[in-house]
Amino acid sequence: MKKIDQTRQWLTKNLSLLRCPKCGRAFVTVLDYSLACQQGHVWNLNKKRFCLFS
Repeated sequence: MKKIDQTRQWLTKNLSLLRCPKCGRAFVTVLDYSLACQQGHVWNLNKKRFCLFS
C-alpha cells in the first residue's frame, strides 16, 4: 500500500479528530486524496502524506 493510501485510510478512521482551519467545522469526508468540511472547503493531501492548511 502506498503512503498516501495509508494516510487516506488513517484520515478516514480519525476524521472526527480534525477541524477545518478556515471555518472550524468538522471534516465530513475524504474525497480521493482531499479532506472536505461541512462548508465545502477542500484540502488536498500531497504524495508525501502532508495536508497543507493555509
